[in-house]
Amino acid sequence: MATFRTSIGPLVYFIALPYLVLYLAYAPLPFVSRFGKYGDFSYGLYIYAFPFQQLTIYLFGPQVGVLGLTLIAFVPTLILAAMSWHLIEAPAMKLKRLFASPPQPGRATPKVEG
Repeated sequence: MATFRTSIGPLVYFIALPYLVLYLAYAPLPFVSRFGKYGDFSYGLYIYAFPFQQLTIYLFGPQVGVLGLTLIAFVPTLILAAMSWHLIEAPAMKLKRLFASPPQPGRATPKVEG
């Protein structure tokens, strides 16, 4: 990862990262395609990533770098996101279905023009 420590490193990072993300999103990789079968951890990853990244930098210092930060913070973030899905989010989604009122036919919202 010596490229990140050169003057062109940030440019390579900002150009390569979006392509890597899009490739991983659409590539027919077996591990990625089965990832969602255990639950939807996306919101938990979004919510818990920042605190774990900040804790990682606090504990290891800014010299940990982008790769080290990602490798160290990802595992605890994923564990907490999975726990959040199974203990909080999925049960809340079931409650939503329980308390939601069924749609009433013939009661459309009026269209407001203006």
